[in-house]
Amino acid sequence: IIALSMALLGDKPFNWRVPSIIMASLIPLIIYIGLAWGKDLRWIAIGAIAGLAASADHILIAMGSVAMLDIYAAFFLSLAVVSAFREHYYLSAVFEGLAWASKETALPGLLALLILVISRSPNRSGVLKFLKIFAIVIGIFIITYIPLFIHFGVIYVIQETLGGYKWDLVSRPPGPPTSTPSGWF
Repeated sequence: IIALSMALLGDKPFNWRVPSIIMASLIPLIIYIGLAWGKDLRWIAIGAIAGLAASADHILIAMGSVAMLDIYAAFFLSLAVVSAFREHYYLSAVFEGLAWASKETALPGLLALLILVISRSPNRSGVLKFLKIFAIVIGIFIITYIPLFIHFGVIYVIQETLGGYKWDLVSRPPGPPTSTPSGWF
């Protein structure tokens, strides 16, 4: 998405951020519409409060103004949560797959979706729905990786992806790394 923005608008720092700004701006609206659309007055009020809370979130504002992948995961997760709330579980799985392909921090959303589906139908049909949702998420994730597979090769992409997961799971010492002012140059 960032590359498309750069191709359409030019390779300038602001243009890297345009999609993030748009997505961050849409998240409160997605939350409001997802909760309020076609519901009674109580859900309209809940949707308005949730949308306002999201729009006042300083992290959403900060992440929406930089060219990092967190906002993409948050955007697609918002769509996934709203779809699950509306009981459109397969559509939710598509958005979860896009969120996971955006950044691995979205992966717990899959676990939440699968738990929700199993808790709603703890029988054979629930297990079947569980497997379909899992397949959709994995399929969307793999489809989004096809350009990377073509450009870099399947083995390289898998190794880099697994390396990224390993790096994220390694414990780090507390606090930011230190450097001297002369090291900044």
